[in-house]
Amino acid sequence: MIQKALVGFLVALVFVSGCIIGGGHEIEARVNADNKKLAVIPFREKDLYFLESKHGADVAGLVVSAILKNALNPKIVDPKKAFDMIRDVNPEKINWGDVATVLEVDYLVVGSIGTFRARDPKRDVNCYRGEMRMDLEVWCPDNTFVLKEKVSAKHPSDRFDVPVLSTFDTTEEEVLGRLKWNIAKSIARFFFAYAPDD
Repeated sequence: MIQKALVGFLVALVFVSGCIIGGGHEIEARVNADNKKLAVIPFREKDLYFLESKHGADVAGLVVSAILKNALNPKIVDPKKAFDMIRDVNPEKINWGDVATVLEVDYLVVGSIGTFRARDPKRDVNCYRGEMRMDLEVWCPDNTFVLKEKVSAKHPSDRFDVPVLSTFDTTEEEVLGRLKWNIAKSIARFFFAYAPDD
């Protein structure tokens, strides 16, 4: 009986010490960018074609920066070589496998911004409650996708218990800028392992 209790205690001690040190708590990459070639197509916005959204280009650039900073030796490929394949083309008619093949990448990151606003016009008066939502896909050269996700971001974040920001404390541009960064960080995290508190 004492031996069983001692073994149970030791197992619990190993588990707790692993948690304290951080062992086993890392969240795995959904699509590992380590030593892989990938390109991020500037994201489209609502009913626009690809390459027509300044906000989409901004978010794509932020995603690239976050991946370069956190993944192990990712090889980011400039997607401009394939722009003629997608410019002014109906998004539903684009063959993303062909685009990935032309760019010679392992993964092609494609997305569409749906909601992007600094305030809810129905309920936010003299305050900001920003929200951004996107559909994200990661394609391979064989025209299959390895990831398809809906991604969202808010500013201010609910975790800080601040539901809205006063117009006296910030500007619409600042709220939209924070939304772009928050959603870019969420997207980039699909490509590298990270600690949950990061």
